[in-house]
Amino acid sequence: MDTDDSVTDDPVVEEKPSLEDVLSAISGLKAGENKAYLLPAGEEPMSPGKAANSEGPVTVTIDGGGRVVTLDSAGSLVTVENNVTLVLKNITLRGRDNNQAALVRVDTGGTLEMGTGVLITANRLEYSSGMYGGGVYVAIGGTFTMNGGEISGNSAGTRAGGVYVAKGGIFTMTNGKISGNSADFRGGGGVLVTEGGAFNMEGGEISDNSGGGVLVVERGIFTMTNGKISGNSAESYGGGVLVADA
Repeated sequence: MDTDDSVTDDPVVEEKPSLEDVLSAISGLKAGENKAYLLPAGEEPMSPGKAANSEGPVTVTIDGGGRVVTLDSAGSLVTVENNVTLVLKNITLRGRDNNQAALVRVDTGGTLEMGTGVLITANRLEYSSGMYGGGVYVAIGGTFTMNGGEISGNSAGTRAGGVYVAKGGIFTMTNGKISGNSADFRGGGGVLVTEGGAFNMEGGEISDNSGGGVLVVERGIFTMTNGKISGNSAESYGGGVLVADA
């Protein structure tokens, strides 16, 4: 009996002109769909957007093709909402000065997977915003997996320059780099884990962050089985890893 070796579970790749167009398309997907989009190289200014789908669950892979997307107004450039799994490859997400939110936010029930060629950078939270997580904010019940790429050059006037993991959030790092981020007040320049959130470091590198590499507070959970933490600094204590009560 003849067989068709061309059959695959991989989604058909569809070209879209911009990240904004992809986010708009996600809202119209049917429950269970697995879609892949390819963006052209170039630069794109974009207002805050959402990867949202009321039908869900859906899985969306975006290959940015080296595209640079820059936030042009206050807020999170991309918010991954409930029932959406967003996989990013080969794209730069660039923030802004005096912002009031993380550059990427993973909400309850949302999943973000960060792959090779992704750069999350240049987002700076002002102190008066009271917000944490210059690069990525993993909210209650959100899931973030970092398999490659880099989170660098972000800062928070309060805590968590690179990644903030809130109560019940899960962050797993298998590869990639969190480097050159800073937290001006109370630490967590690289990663801050709090209130029962969990950070599983299975690989990758956390280096050269100001305000400490990893800060774990209020019953947060940090497990390190592989990877490297080096060259981080703090004004008082906990340059590499600090586990504290508050």
